[in-house]
Amino acid sequence: MVVSFSSRILIGLALISGALAGQPGLEAAQGSDTDTSARTQRLECFELRSSAAGPAVGYASLHRTDSERGTMLEWQINFPDDELDIWHTETLDASGARWIWRERQERRSRSVVVERKDAGLNVTEWGRQIVWRRALAADGSSFFPLELEERLRAGEAIPKELAIFDPMGNDIDLLRVVQDNGQAGQQDALRRTDLVRPDGTLAASWTFHGGELLSFAWQRGGLIAVRVAPERFASHTVRTARLEAQPPATSIRR
Repeated sequence: MVVSFSSRILIGLALISGALAGQPGLEAAQGSDTDTSARTQRLECFELRSSAAGPAVGYASLHRTDSERGTMLEWQINFPDDELDIWHTETLDASGARWIWRERQERRSRSVVVERKDAGLNVTEWGRQIVWRRALAADGSSFFPLELEERLRAGEAIPKELAIFDPMGNDIDLLRVVQDNGQAGQQDALRRTDLVRPDGTLAASWTFHGGELLSFAWQRGGLIAVRVAPERFASHTVRTARLEAQPPATSIRR
């Protein structure tokens, strides 16, 4: 696996369409400054493989935490052979929506923060020789990638086209949504949603069984994430203790 995979494939996409606040299950709460009600609502664990039946080359856990203050969605991703850890966190509360991406490897760190502000996205990246910032215009409001996954999980209607923030080109691209909801009338049928680029290549794919995320892929020919039991995953968790010891997202250093 090439290390640059993390920057090219895993890095989150800011999807420009539909509001975060006011949607079922993802409302921005008006909680107090002291939040004592935090609880983990859901944990799902995955092995990252080159093929569905192949050996694991990485591990990922998907967390959702709800509290009086709002909702936090988080990917924790680990590639043991490369000693690479990745955190992708989305938060929604009364102050707004924020997506934070952190990756850490020996002698290499990178952080990206995307914030929704009015009719645009404010993007800041740390890890270059200088801090990089850019403001992007975005009509309407924005999905973040895990927020989109939650909407797909709930079976909500999704527009046929979504404008996507591409962190590699630092610009917004348009992707087509292709959905297969299984046979009509079968509540337990498998459901699949693909995001397709204008040239026909796959940008992302999710497969659900009811309300469970069974597998996903970031691009055709890339890694596939396959659901596994938490006890099989336990020894491959991200080094969270080391992350907690780090300063805020403005910098990440070993």
